[in-house]
Amino acid sequence: MKRKYYKNVGIISLLLLFAANVFAQNAVFTASSLAPQNGISLNISTDINGVVTDKDFCSGTKLDVIEINSSASLPTEKYVEVVASSDITSIELDAHYNSSGSGVQQLVVAYWGATFSTIPLGIQYADIVGYDQPCGVVHTLNFPAGVRIVRMYRRVKYDGTELGTGSNIGDGKTTRIGTVTVYAGPPPPELSVSPSTLTGITYTGAGPSTSKTFDVSGTDLDGANITITGSTNYEVSSDGSTYGPTAIIAAGAGTLSATTAYVRLKSGLSISLYNNETITISGGGAASSVTVDASGSVTAGALIPLLTPAVGAGSVPSFATFQANWTSVANATGYTINIYQGASLVKSQYAAGQATSNTIITGLTESTAYTYKVVAVGDGLTYSDSPESLNSGIISTTAPPAAGSCEIKLYETDFSDWLALSASGSSSTARSVVGGAGDGFIITEDTEIVPSTPIFNNTGTSGRTITFPPFDFNNGGTVYIEGYNTTGSSISGISGATGVFDAATGNPVTIGDIKNMAYDIYFELPLSLNGLQSLTFSNFRGNWSSIKICTNPTGTAQMAVSNYMEAPAQGMSLSGAVGGAIVPGIAIVKAWNVNCGVDMSIVGENAALFDLPVASLTQAEALVGTPVIVNFSPSVMAGVSNAQLKLSSTCGAPDYYLNLEGFTSSGAGAEITTSTATVPFWASLIAKANNEISISGVNLTGDVSLSITGPNATSFSIPVSSISRAQASSGYPLTITYTGDIVTATHSATLVISSPGAADVSIPLSGETLNEKPVLYDLEFIVVPSGSGYAETNLAGTRFLDGTKINVEAIPETGYNFDKWGDGLGGSYANRTITISDKKKGVIFVDFTTGVVIPPPDPTATFVAYEPLGLGDDEFTASWSLVAGATSYLVTVYDENKAVLTTIPITDGVTNSTLVSDPGITAGKFYSYKVETTGGVLPAEETTIAGPFKTTGGINTYVCGEQP
Repeated sequence: MKRKYYKNVGIISLLLLFAANVFAQNAVFTASSLAPQNGISLNISTDINGVVTDKDFCSGTKLDVIEINSSASLPTEKYVEVVASSDITSIELDAHYNSSGSGVQQLVVAYWGATFSTIPLGIQYADIVGYDQPCGVVHTLNFPAGVRIVRMYRRVKYDGTELGTGSNIGDGKTTRIGTVTVYAGPPPPELSVSPSTLTGITYTGAGPSTSKTFDVSGTDLDGANITITGSTNYEVSSDGSTYGPTAIIAAGAGTLSATTAYVRLKSGLSISLYNNETITISGGGAASSVTVDASGSVTAGALIPLLTPAVGAGSVPSFATFQANWTSVANATGYTINIYQGASLVKSQYAAGQATSNTIITGLTESTAYTYKVVAVGDGLTYSDSPESLNSGIISTTAPPAAGSCEIKLYETDFSDWLALSASGSSSTARSVVGGAGDGFIITEDTEIVPSTPIFNNTGTSGRTITFPPFDFNNGGTVYIEGYNTTGSSISGISGATGVFDAATGNPVTIGDIKNMAYDIYFELPLSLNGLQSLTFSNFRGNWSSIKICTNPTGTAQMAVSNYMEAPAQGMSLSGAVGGAIVPGIAIVKAWNVNCGVDMSIVGENAALFDLPVASLTQAEALVGTPVIVNFSPSVMAGVSNAQLKLSSTCGAPDYYLNLEGFTSSGAGAEITTSTATVPFWASLIAKANNEISISGVNLTGDVSLSITGPNATSFSIPVSSISRAQASSGYPLTITYTGDIVTATHSATLVISSPGAADVSIPLSGETLNEKPVLYDLEFIVVPSGSGYAETNLAGTRFLDGTKINVEAIPETGYNFDKWGDGLGGSYANRTITISDKKKGVIFVDFTTGVVIPPPDPTATFVAYEPLGLGDDEFTASWSLVAGATSYLVTVYDENKAVLTTIPITDGVTNSTLVSDPGITAGKFYSYKVETTGGVLPAEETTIAGPFKTTGGINTYVCGEQP
């Protein structure tokens, strides 16, 4: 199936979310009401129980139900089917299985377009419970556009692509369906504007001002007129000549292409600023209006431009922030800081106040190089904005903290003498301790853990109790274990561990039987664990290859937010509606080893929207950990506001920053926009394979939860169970790991993505265990120019098996047309099939064209080499910004010793990337490159060196608190 993925855009799809509210309730089917309704039919196959009477259904109630009592080998048997003449947007299903219990059974829900085939557009699962559970709608199923046929199976064969083949999916108990409510119909009318902000509307004297324009567009309109409503000081027009408080666009039914509307300041206004006034666009049957923000001024005469600020070097980088520095300018009202990656503007942030000379830039990407320029902002009455400053030097964000409590800079301790372990048991001769210092393990390309020197080996039939020497803990810590059972027999894992608990449940850590396979165990110790503690693991058999323990610092002054793990990955997130009440959040502020109090303040771009009722803690309060309230006042406009809670002290503890995100909602609905295409995996026996997808959403109001369900859920794993709204809005790269079986087999499961107020999204996962190591290649699509379109595929992820066929379609955005595939294949057709092979891997460019003239490169822009694209085991793609007037380039590649590995000439001035594939490039090694102009520009220019960066594969090791 196809689903468009929006990244960093304001396009909101209301189709799925508002199905139950906007569309009419088209049909409600029960066992006693099966007749077609409003073009919708409910069909029951003849080989199930069908309609049965007086059955236990829920809470002891006797109902007539539709009953599916047996499995289907083929998709043409044993099902309940919904067929509609228009798109099915959602189905509410009231169902239970035919025994008591709160445990979940999965009903398989497959769906198609207007034509049935053995290959569905997609698969979902409805989680149903026993008939003794409460009545009510058990599951709401949402469908993408174009679905006309939906079938429900108790169990059916499915190989990840085709129904009727492969292993069974779904559960075994007979399913009883009480009510099926179907919503179907055309999509609702929608309006949109571009741009949504107009600035610089100004005049001197009597007025009115010259006009600024924006475009109004609409889809699925009902034919009613579109009304544009001005504001107190702005008037509007639909033709650019007749202005008034309102203007009318005769839209007609269906689609309204981009239509120009005009805005200007009214005449006769006094000298003043007229900022952030709202122009409202409504009508056409759209349920919600859209707005344009207008700003301008009336002045007494020509404005005096402010002096240009002098920028300094960026400082104090973190994984998501750094501090920008500049000289203040007389008569400025504030400063706009423009953040660049190469020549591309990626973010602008405003700092208020004439004397302000630095600010923390937030919301950045980890491990990324940036530069910035500063503009002094005038009052718009006497002074105009300054020119943009010169570029700062490059400043790079850092890598994010390691997973787990080690995010709070916990110290880590490795055992240097493994012989210090003590062990007991009934069969001591089966125990041996081998080796000495060091980790003693190797991670192969398959991420399969095989000890080179077994550190602790116990192959006996009885488990052992293993006790570590005491460690001085302070408010908990972290334990990470890696191992491999080479015996082929069952091992019990860890049970009844003393002092070792699962962080989520508080219960002792227990691991089920695992045979002849790699395993890794990661858990956190409770905050109540303090002082000298000797950890004891009981009933353990097998081989340990690495044990690491993180303890909190015992002698260094330090501050942190101790409930950091309960917040999103980059800090605290608070949500409210426009004009809504203040939203409080709680941060537990704690200090270690300090002899003073802790001062607290709010800093950053939108600090004014956050408030601290208490600005400091005493030493005693800080040492025990005290809850601190952080208030968020929703903005007057919908969007995300960023700031930071800063902790500081006068007694040696380094400053600590907690990112604050305030989300102001407009009332528009939330939607998860992640592609629902199947994610495939291939692995050899007892090996692991990774694939990556982007988790995304728009208008989200809370965190995004991630879980894996389905018949083979234990064969798949993900490193996190939730991400923040901010991470989803910018596209979060989620790595999914598939663990191969001990025999050749296929496995299927479902990644379920959910967020408050948004419809759940289910993504099929398909794993296959092969007899030999699979040959996998990475594939990436890059759109040229950026933002002009996107590529949709029938398989998600980035890694594919040699020989895999992938269907791909190039889809242009409004105003663009598909031009060609950058690899020179596929002809002029936007649809094509790619067969993954050694010759078809790495990066494929997708080129779009438009009637809009793309300006030439800025001759004043900095010439930079970007981070490499399509990084693989033995190749990568070098990329760089273009230089105006250059006719050729030379790419120089260096090995990890800074020696020249190869040079690649580029014989034109418009190519800005090249594949680097050289026999000297090997897996797991460091490389770098630079680019210089070799023709057409005098004097010649060259970039700084990009890198060093590491090719994939090779030998990996992990630090404390990190998971593979």
